[in-house]
Amino acid sequence: MTEKSKLQYTLLIALCAATGMLLSTLPHILSSLRIGQPIWIADHDDLLYGAYSGYAYHHATWSIQDPVTRDGGVTMYPWMQFMPGILVARLLNVGSLEVNLVWRAMAGASIALAWFLFFAHYFKERLLATALAVFMLADIGLAAGKPLFRHVLVSTLIATNHPGTLLDQYPQLLPQWRLITPALSLPFMLLYWWLLARAREQSTWRRLLLAGASLGLLFYVYFYNWTSASLALAIAYLVDSGFRRVYVHVAWIGVLVGAPALVLAALTKKHTLPDWLLRSDNFVPINRSSELLIPSASVVLLFAAGVWALWKRRDLIYLWAIAVAGLLLENHQVITGLQVQNFHWVYAWGPALSALIVLLVSDAVSRFVATRQHLGSVVVWGGTILLILHVAAAFWLRGVEATRSRESKEIAEVYGRFRSQRMTGNAVPFSQGLAVAGDHGFLEIAAVAESMRPLDHYAVLLSPGVSNQEWDTRIALNALLSGQRREAFVAGQHSSLRSGWGIWTRSQALFEKRLGQRIAAYDSVATRVHQTAVQLGVGYVALPVGVETPSSLLVDWNIVEDGPYWRIWRRRDV
Repeated sequence: MTEKSKLQYTLLIALCAATGMLLSTLPHILSSLRIGQPIWIADHDDLLYGAYSGYAYHHATWSIQDPVTRDGGVTMYPWMQFMPGILVARLLNVGSLEVNLVWRAMAGASIALAWFLFFAHYFKERLLATALAVFMLADIGLAAGKPLFRHVLVSTLIATNHPGTLLDQYPQLLPQWRLITPALSLPFMLLYWWLLARAREQSTWRRLLLAGASLGLLFYVYFYNWTSASLALAIAYLVDSGFRRVYVHVAWIGVLVGAPALVLAALTKKHTLPDWLLRSDNFVPINRSSELLIPSASVVLLFAAGVWALWKRRDLIYLWAIAVAGLLLENHQVITGLQVQNFHWVYAWGPALSALIVLLVSDAVSRFVATRQHLGSVVVWGGTILLILHVAAAFWLRGVEATRSRESKEIAEVYGRFRSQRMTGNAVPFSQGLAVAGDHGFLEIAAVAESMRPLDHYAVLLSPGVSNQEWDTRIALNALLSGQRREAFVAGQHSSLRSGWGIWTRSQALFEKRLGQRIAAYDSVATRVHQTAVQLGVGYVALPVGVETPSSLLVDWNIVEDGPYWRIWRRRDV
């Protein structure tokens, strides 16, 4: 490679990386322009992951620990997705609230590089590989296996002011940039695709070992990716008979590398309470014919792409197999009778199907141009203009979802109040080890910003160290310390238990039993509020200014911080 070629190669990679990083971090840039801080919290999942990252950031740990229990403990989340960004944020000393900015910057750069390497394997024209990588970075249909189509559809709906429900919840216009997944898991999957393609092209032991190692790495990153990749190897073995040696060697190397992760997951499941899995829709028994996810349009596209790959591009069979595997696993309850948050397999089959479609269409266009060279310049210029419009629409939609999505706006308002009260240097510091109860908005932000241990929080639902009984007690105590009356508590729990996760959402009898347990916890805690607060280590209560002081705080609690947005009480005996 000449010096000129190296420079061009470097510049193209830099262009991809810049596009990815700008798309991923654009909400933070807009926030910096608006409030002077690059802090943007997309949704309540961001706040959930922030509780884990905040704990690790402030306590300088090298592991991801449970942020709600007194002694930390194991979690369901993978070290490989969380910890690198936390370590970088700690090294840069940017603050715990900026960890998700670091995550997004890392995701933007790594996904861009991975897409470039992936497409450069199939197209020797580096400019074409760059264009396709940029296309995938910007396309909003990537995660759903609907490249370009969904991009045009959603852009039209937003432009004509007919967004429907697209802005009513969390940011969902560019779901490929969602944290933690798929933004921090996709780079590992793309790396595996690239290395497997290279091993299939030339099955040297070096390439086989690299492909196998990248498969093994998936076991440490994301459950839904490694299961899809593993099943895909079996499918490819059956269909792509000429390369069975490749698939066998990649499989055994991958399993060997990933075995410790499997052992650790099995031990975690064995030595933790079963409640947290069932209440979070993990390994929940369901009817085998229920809750099926069969996207008809995607199935048709996958069938057509499979026929084309078998006929013209057998080197893409492994990619087709990954998409097939993901769709099959999304409906594995037909065989297993279990629900394991099955919808997450879309993060495996969606990008695989999108990549397969883009490769096949690009190949068809290249063949067409090769036979009609006089149209070459027209195709190049037309494609360039379309790509520019495509990317411009993506940046515009990214800005729209960052500033107009309901959850993002609501959280931004809460953070603005929190910053005004708690980040001015006059706030009363929380004593480490004591839990904080009260307003959920305050608890969510404080768990990230101050590594405060929340009494009632999204992370409690997912905590392996919290039983259903303790979960009920936490919710009941938080309600009583917040002054919530029994009637309002019953109505609220009826709604949350009905609409959330858990086996009780599928059975009226189990729902009534679960609701009864929640109400019984309220009645029990109501007779011993102070004792329960001591038992659970609750040292503080934060309630919005203007809320009538609950009777449970009139004795044994002192106000230590008064306004302007929250009043904070501290237990006298701590």
